[in-house]
Amino acid sequence: MIKWIELEDQPWFPSYFRTMQTDFIGWLVHLVGLYQPVAIIVENALGKLKEKSIVDLCSGNGLAIVSAIKDVPEDKLTVVYLSDKYPSFTVPENVRVKWMAGPVDVLKPETLPAGLRTIFNAYHHFSEEQARVLLDENAKEGLLICEILEPTFFNMTKIFFTTTIVQFLTCFFV
Repeated sequence: MIKWIELEDQPWFPSYFRTMQTDFIGWLVHLVGLYQPVAIIVENALGKLKEKSIVDLCSGNGLAIVSAIKDVPEDKLTVVYLSDKYPSFTVPENVRVKWMAGPVDVLKPETLPAGLRTIFNAYHHFSEEQARVLLDENAKEGLLICEILEPTFFNMTKIFFTTTIVQFLTCFFV
């Protein structure tokens, strides 16, 4: 499998552009309700684990998980912790949504609170070795991975088009 390098994953990439990118992706995912069908899976996973909290790994701006939990009743889910290596903090906190302070290394789960682990469209950011560590270390809590993109040349072309031209044309609506 080809491992594509994403510029926003690099430490030298300007945080302003990274935040702009994650805000755009979050806005688009939220606008089309991409992850709303996952709500029932999240609710079932919480029930099986007898858990009422979620730790969302690699949250970006957090809109993917916020969109996914919108229909999960509050008595089944009390809090979602958002985490990211480069947090943007653009999704406002509320009773159910809390940002974890600073950069979070999801490969060191001892720094994370208890709860169902979720990853929305960020699993592809990890190398094979990192993915193994991520699975080994976080699956103990329960881990739900929702990955919508297969790293093919055609998909990368679509993403490039969407995150450049489409983003420029729609930035006033974000």
